[in-house]
Amino acid sequence: MSDVEDNESARPGRGKVVQRHKKELKELKDRAKKETARIKNKKDKREAEEKFKAEEEDLLKKHEEELAAYQQETAETDQAGDAAGTLNMENLSLYGSQPQEISKSQKKKNRKSEKEKQRREQIMKELGDDPSLGELENADIDAQLAEKNLKIHEIAADGNCLYRAFGHQLSLSEGGKAESFEEMRRLCAEFILKHKDEFLPYLDEESQTEEGLSEYCETIRSTTEWGGELEVRALSEALGRPVTIFSGKKNPEITYGEQFLKEGLAPLRLSYHRYLLSLGEHYNSVIPAS
Repeated sequence: MSDVEDNESARPGRGKVVQRHKKELKELKDRAKKETARIKNKKDKREAEEKFKAEEEDLLKKHEEELAAYQQETAETDQAGDAAGTLNMENLSLYGSQPQEISKSQKKKNRKSEKEKQRREQIMKELGDDPSLGELENADIDAQLAEKNLKIHEIAADGNCLYRAFGHQLSLSEGGKAESFEEMRRLCAEFILKHKDEFLPYLDEESQTEEGLSEYCETIRSTTEWGGELEVRALSEALGRPVTIFSGKKNPEITYGEQFLKEGLAPLRLSYHRYLLSLGEHYNSVIPAS
């Protein structure tokens, strides 16, 4: 087994890292709530709240640094793996190995890693000095849903949240059996491939080729890459169901596949959270409150 393989087997998956972050943040908030509830003096209570707020800021910063380090380590491991996989006798000369050109797939991975880093930095910039923005957003979504007698059903934040949320929604209307996230990923990828003319204009320039589209859909099918608006549209049309996304009272709900409403089909309901997790976007399932 190579050093690269050893590193990959020893490194926890990104989903597990995110789950640990979420657990640590929840434990801190539960401890803060419990300890401040026992304090009766207003001044002491305020000081305790400030102390826990500082701890929360430190924890969020630590999480962001861990995710950045994880992303960098993953990119370096992938690059090392690509280099190891392409090394052969033809690459060698009497004076040692010749410098290797970076493959197209590696360049794409590097660009993707950079875009992901920029996205996280933008979210952290928006959070600024207020890491509780995620809580405020959650409260806003809860209020929006309460007006419709709905509530959030938590979905695991493992990169498959969109597909898990779709599977859970189907279980509410299709005999109680949830479709797996793997099946939702397969369905999404195949639908985009079969209707490429409809989706190509919404992809980045690199994916607007036969090869690029195939790679994009293979990523949907076989990785834990997060799904977004394009994948919501694809699944809505593939399933022949309207899909309503809730993101708070400040933002009107959005329904995809409105043409299916005319057929009398109830929409699948999801909530979209931009600030819930330190690393960014997340989808949950939405269910009746009673």
